[in-house]
Amino acid sequence: MTTPIKETDENIYFCDCRLGRKVLNFGALAIAGVALLSTALVPDGKFTHNWPIVALCWLGTVAASAAFASDYVYTKEIFPTPLRSTALSFCSAAARIGSISSPFVVMLSEFSDVLPLVFYGSFLALGAMCSIIVWPETKNQKMTESIEECEAISSTKNTWLRCSCCC
Repeated sequence: MTTPIKETDENIYFCDCRLGRKVLNFGALAIAGVALLSTALVPDGKFTHNWPIVALCWLGTVAASAAFASDYVYTKEIFPTPLRSTALSFCSAAARIGSISSPFVVMLSEFSDVLPLVFYGSFLALGAMCSIIVWPETKNQKMTESIEECEAISSTKNTWLRCSCCC
């Protein structure tokens, strides 16, 4: 019997190689954010066992897990060799802020049952937007060896921000 996480890891590897890290990361964050934010639109008590909220939460959890898993690969590719292990450690520690704060976010359910989901969904949607603006695509790129190479990559134009009407 396989677990959903194992299947998700295999799917992430397949999508990662085909689509690229930026597409996978943005898509997973956007799906998770929209799914969790959509829970606020489901009327409470109208459905048996609130199954739409459960389904949206499950979709958000799977998508957020996919984004989290792809971020480890992405983080290693973005930073240059002299900073790679330190940057990965810092990013991993920063990611634990959500785990540390989760008991406090659950307290928001005293005001509304879906408020914690909207809170996390907002941060996931914000992360999706930031991934478009800030992070470069690393598909078919060699890993950077120096800070100068990273600066050269960061000075290139972001192709995701071009609009066809004016650029």
